[in-house]
Amino acid sequence: MHIITNVKSGAQVATCREVEGKAGKGQRCDVAILGGSITGMLTGIYLKQQFPGLSVVVLDKPGAKPPVVGESLTEASTLFLYEIGLAHKLEENHLPKHGLTYYFKEDLENPEDRTYAVHGTDRLLPIPSHQVNRFTLVDELAERAAELGVIVREGIARRVEIKRHAHQILCKGSDGESSSFVARWVVDATGRSGVLAKQLGLRKRKEEQRSSFWFRLKDFDPSIIDNLDPRNVNDSFPHRLATHHFFGKNCWNWVIPLREEGKASLMSIGTVYRSDLGAGEVRNMEEFLAYADKEHPVLAELVRSGTVLDTNVYRNYMYDAKQVYSDEGWFLVGDAANSVDPLYSMGLAITSVQIKQVAAMVGKDLVGELTQEFAENLDYCHRSVFAMIQDNITDFYKCMHDPLQAHLHVHFDTAAYFFFLLPHWMKDYASDLHGSRWLGFCMNVGKKHIRSLQELFASASARKGKIKSRELFNFYEDATNWDGGRFSESDLQRFLSSLAISAGAMRLQYLVAARGKRFWYHLPIATLAVMFGCGIRFMPQGKTITRVRRGITSVFTAPFRALRSSKTAPQLATANPATEQF
Repeated sequence: MHIITNVKSGAQVATCREVEGKAGKGQRCDVAILGGSITGMLTGIYLKQQFPGLSVVVLDKPGAKPPVVGESLTEASTLFLYEIGLAHKLEENHLPKHGLTYYFKEDLENPEDRTYAVHGTDRLLPIPSHQVNRFTLVDELAERAAELGVIVREGIARRVEIKRHAHQILCKGSDGESSSFVARWVVDATGRSGVLAKQLGLRKRKEEQRSSFWFRLKDFDPSIIDNLDPRNVNDSFPHRLATHHFFGKNCWNWVIPLREEGKASLMSIGTVYRSDLGAGEVRNMEEFLAYADKEHPVLAELVRSGTVLDTNVYRNYMYDAKQVYSDEGWFLVGDAANSVDPLYSMGLAITSVQIKQVAAMVGKDLVGELTQEFAENLDYCHRSVFAMIQDNITDFYKCMHDPLQAHLHVHFDTAAYFFFLLPHWMKDYASDLHGSRWLGFCMNVGKKHIRSLQELFASASARKGKIKSRELFNFYEDATNWDGGRFSESDLQRFLSSLAISAGAMRLQYLVAARGKRFWYHLPIATLAVMFGCGIRFMPQGKTITRVRRGITSVFTAPFRALRSSKTAPQLATANPATEQF
């Protein structure tokens, strides 16, 4: 392996030979990123942008063939790509994304029925988003990395010898020769391979598995998607540029428009399902078409009108990690940490938040202030947010066939994202000592109450029986935070207040619809939610509310932090600036 370390301090640029001489045995860099996929390149670019004086090396597997799939961005991931300097690339080379559009079929068991309740936005969302072509994005990331001085070298990481500020990466080059180098910080971005995650015994398989089959389509007839009997939809808005979700029996299907060579000529189409709940296996085009003919014939017609470019399949692909960050200076990001259900297109959004968390820990470590508590809080925050999102989606598969439950599910999830999670992400709560604790605490407290609310939806649906599509109200406008990114710290409590009051009111409404089932349980929760929402609206704003939140989370999470680790934070030696050693 040959590493040229660029150091933007003075006018010095260390060559490979000089680095080896200064470091002693082996070659050295500041940050080693294992894996040159989208996640690895994003990590390298962001760290280099935040810390220009650090040497950042991305170890890219030669001949790697990543999954061929389009990426549907969210507001969080789009803003992150803007931040690293790709705004003009997204505008020029990728399609805009007009939100998420949901299709709830009135009679799922009747192939002849084309009646859908179509829920989506009727106007452009306040924060832009995009549908990106993966291959185009990879080229753009490589170009941006080169501009910043990120070093990309071919090689496959075999093992990492963990040692604070001196992790030794054992790897195999494209020529087959083994080599090693040393890094102060190491980031595992090897995706499903999870080199470091598996080595440290951190990967754990999820009990409720999912499988997916997807493909890209070209030369299709775009008018077929309009061959429906849609209800509750504004035909004047260009819904074709949205990410389309067709819900089925224990499964859902996506249709994503993509751009190739300047033209909107591709579609990414796929299905995700839980076979443990009874969904049939879909492993090839024949099985996909057989499934689509039964539940969503319009999708089968769309596929048959075009040409399939490639197919991909993942079976039982869900896994998690017991830990993702350490104050010793190793980090797991993206699919190396957790596999993601793509229902709400949250993969790159979660990854972008993780990358900012890694940058926060590296920044602390540079000045000798990275403590075990800080790393544990950020780890706790990530795993709590991830578990909240993914466990919620896991339960959703049980009722995707029920239009009433499904539409309530997606609209409540949308509101929770826009009024709580996204604003906290945008204000970098996930990268702050107290903010991460607060965010993780809210996720864990909210999980139980959201699950009970969804159980109430199920009871109400059982009472109502089958309902017409026109009776499903499109809450998309109400569930979206139209303030966009133009809000202050004090606005967070207003958003939280709105969400709490809405959740309480919704619980009361469907408690009536369920004819008072478990009245003794739901009424107090609904009342407390409304009281909390009203109370927090009038709490002191600005710095005062920040101090109040810090105090609340410190008191209520102290026992849990004690349970998570009984170890004391080790004394860290003050880290010298990279330019002194490299």
